[in-house]
Amino acid sequence: MAQAPRSSSLAGLSDDPLENLTMWLQANSKPLLIGLAGAVVVASGIFGYRYLNNAKVQEASAALYQAQVPLLQGNLPEAQAALQRVATRYNGTRSGEQASLLLAQALYDLKQHQGAITMLEKARGSASADTRSSFDAMIAAGYEGLGNLDKAAEFYGKAAAGVTFTQEKQQHKTAQARSLMLAGKLDDARKIFLELSEDSNSQYAQEARVRLGEIAGAGVK
Repeated sequence: MAQAPRSSSLAGLSDDPLENLTMWLQANSKPLLIGLAGAVVVASGIFGYRYLNNAKVQEASAALYQAQVPLLQGNLPEAQAALQRVATRYNGTRSGEQASLLLAQALYDLKQHQGAITMLEKARGSASADTRSSFDAMIAAGYEGLGNLDKAAEFYGKAAAGVTFTQEKQQHKTAQARSLMLAGKLDDARKIFLELSEDSNSQYAQEARVRLGEIAGAGVK
């Protein structure tokens, strides 16, 4: 009985599997090398990115440390310039975010509240999700400095909504309620203080009860 002819793809194959593998490797050596080269390039790129990223983080940390020296010395103008350089150059890093927050505090001390708020709102856009609440709280403090208590309350509320730790959330809620109270929005403030007062384990419960008494007294008048 005649054997069926081998297909072209099987032509030239022997009965020795090692010989067949050798022949296959020879035939496909160029595609294999191209694939291997591509894998090496990708791996090198990932390693290079990680190396450069780690180097940038370390460099940013060192720059932030140096920028804090004039701040600790009370030299606010020099601290402002140094922190601005770090915040700009290392935008997107933890040190860059910290520099922005410290810069805002320096600007507040220089009574430049609006400039600080503008800077913070811009930096917040590229901040990591878990630090945005810190930016919101700092922006709120700036609006307090400007006497815009409605905006202060709004951003303290955002800060509270952006955190998961109970104590930190209650801290921002307390600040929000204070701003609402000072803005004359007693009903809104009362709701927050009432919630805080009901948590016997909260360090803000006592203040909340005091504020509720003050709000009640204001209502009597």
